[in-house]
Amino acid sequence: MTTRIVMADAGPGDALIVHIDDNPAMPWSAVIDGGPPGTAGQTLLPLLRTLTSSGSPPPAIDLLAVTHIDNDHIGGIIEIVRAFNADILGMSIEHAWHNSFAAITNDRRLVRDASLRQHTFAAAARLADPGETRALVGSVTQGEDLTDLLTDAGLAGNAPFGTLLSAGQRAIWAPGPEITIVGPSEAQLERLRHRWNSHVNQQRNTELAARIAATAIDQSVTNLASLVFLLEHGDQRILFTGDARGDRIVAQLRELNLLDRSGRITVDALKVPHHGSARSCTPDLFTAVHADHYLISGNGHNGNPSPITAQRLGKSLRGRTATVSLSHHVDDVIAVLGQYPNIECWLPEDGDSGIAIEL
Repeated sequence: MTTRIVMADAGPGDALIVHIDDNPAMPWSAVIDGGPPGTAGQTLLPLLRTLTSSGSPPPAIDLLAVTHIDNDHIGGIIEIVRAFNADILGMSIEHAWHNSFAAITNDRRLVRDASLRQHTFAAAARLADPGETRALVGSVTQGEDLTDLLTDAGLAGNAPFGTLLSAGQRAIWAPGPEITIVGPSEAQLERLRHRWNSHVNQQRNTELAARIAATAIDQSVTNLASLVFLLEHGDQRILFTGDARGDRIVAQLRELNLLDRSGRITVDALKVPHHGSARSCTPDLFTAVHADHYLISGNGHNGNPSPITAQRLGKSLRGRTATVSLSHHVDDVIAVLGQYPNIECWLPEDGDSGIAIEL
């Protein structure tokens, strides 16, 4: 059984490919996040097209998933769906997963109306950093653009669920893996929805609503609504975490009875959340999730990955051996990992467009 995970060079973002080919006649492939705009054409699709032994692309992307709407995750996914709709992708897309902000908040007025979004940005820009606000509201716009593109492609609706993705849902491919949605939870989504509707939509003062909206987008999308899921195939397990916060991941694993009596889960690979951010990679995450391979995607932008995260990971091993794969050479993180003789650090070669891990 061969499962390959490829981290594409997505700059500060995430762009991953999973390819399972234990049945060469029916391989299974997934693209999870697509990095910022430009990533699909520059690195992600070229890597995807070299996965098969023939060098041709897989016949299908069985799952195209975006964990959340931040630009450094969704940009390349939009490019892939646009290529698919233009009939130039060269492969089919079977399923697509995307929780849009309009669906999460159940706000079809402010979120779906482009002119209202622009008005919100104009008001918020007077109250906050214009560049930051532009990025936040722009991410919401990208999410709604992707919703429209998926609708045009006949891929909207998060099949096979037909609803928002939330904890406890399971999808099974035959042949192929089983995927369990770990987060967000229904309770998290409901709290986000209540906060948005009560604090944003009830404001008659446009500028105040804009400020609250910008803050809510920033705090809630990455911390509450990022998609987390466990992929299982045979005896292999991989945990994908998007930009979710570590303590919330652990809480959801516990809620779903995925932790053993000692409060741990063992996986073959853990995609370390939020580009190795110290704020998201809480110590309890590494205590609860034991992995043979840790994958960290990020080029040092905004201090991610953080040396603090590397130290927390190293301390959590307590004698266990592990590999840590980095999508980029981040010197201070590599230096910390080098202090732990039981960690083997894997790095892309100069000029490579990604790094692959075989399970």
